[in-house]
Amino acid sequence: MKTIRDPVHSNIILDDVALRLVDTPQMQRLRRIKQVGYANLLYPGANHTRFEHSLGAYHLAGRCAQVLGFNECDAQVVKCAALLHDLGHGPFSHLTEPLLADKVNSHEELSQDIILWSKIGNILSAGGVDPRDVAGAIGGRWKHSGIVSGDIDVDRMDYLARDAHYTGVKVSVDPERIVSSLAFHKNGIVVKESGLPAVESLLVTRFLMYPSVYAHHTTRAVACMMRAAIRDAVGREFFTVGDLQKMDDSDLVCKLRGAGGYAGRMMALVDERRIFKRAFELDAEGSESLGADIANEAWRQKAVAEMLSDTGFPEGDIFVDVPKKAVLRETKAGILCRNGEVKPLDEVSTLVNSLNKAQLDHWRMYVFSSAENRNAVHRAASRYFETFRK
Repeated sequence: MKTIRDPVHSNIILDDVALRLVDTPQMQRLRRIKQVGYANLLYPGANHTRFEHSLGAYHLAGRCAQVLGFNECDAQVVKCAALLHDLGHGPFSHLTEPLLADKVNSHEELSQDIILWSKIGNILSAGGVDPRDVAGAIGGRWKHSGIVSGDIDVDRMDYLARDAHYTGVKVSVDPERIVSSLAFHKNGIVVKESGLPAVESLLVTRFLMYPSVYAHHTTRAVACMMRAAIRDAVGREFFTVGDLQKMDDSDLVCKLRGAGGYAGRMMALVDERRIFKRAFELDAEGSESLGADIANEAWRQKAVAEMLSDTGFPEGDIFVDVPKKAVLRETKAGILCRNGEVKPLDEVSTLVNSLNKAQLDHWRMYVFSSAENRNAVHRAASRYFETFRK
């Protein structure tokens, strides 16, 4: 066994199986993938990685197993699943996920494939842990998979606490209080009512982190620039999407720097923090007249083409960014009330119920352009979107 010092959970104790897993190339790669992509351009302290997060999730999964009284076999499955759940992430985490999703499986499915078909599966088997159970826990098919991939799971508890710590966003997350409030009820895992304030605090944290970090306009603009650079490099066969899945952050940056052309120019702008600016934005209410097609890539491409035609700017100088409208799926987590009845969280907590509705208040659709083209693009975007109101 080995004790790891962690700024979020204090001491994390790795057992012998976890130590062998941590020393694999697949796990060590996570040291070189940032947890929140380019959020460090906004929050200089946000350089934490998927590796640290995986250790934190492992720790919390072990605590869940203790509180719920799991036998040694089930405890090992849930701990290993938490440790390995992010193996399938591409460079810069969610930034590259839409590009990988077009050609390969989701990062959760890739994580399961790595567990089943690499040396990691052999390590698990040698330690008395069935790789199929570990993969099933990540994929939601194992009996207690909700701890790793459920409504309120160790993944969310750790990343919210960790992201808040490293960004310096002043919020309160108490994973230990939530974990200590877990209980079995009719073969399902629920949170006892005594843990309700800690669960509410967790969801308030996510609500506040969304506009401040995850969907901040600078974060979104960098994501647009990097994805455009990657598409250009892949289109010119500088590397493939399959290559991308195996890269870490540094690999990708070096490839884009050396790609030349549009990809190299975008990478240079990001390196110099000359990030595209907001030229136009719409909130959820303002976007209603655009219809449901705004989530469609073809709709975005048409909008960009119209604005490029209006301004005369070359392709790649304007981005239309339409993020998914966030849904707090945690609101359906089961709460064990003092009378023995289990109710969905949003029925027990008026605060959580209001958060589910208020989440849309933070949603924004953006049009990005370079700083020098901002005014011209604003006028073109205003003319384009005005046509939908007629």
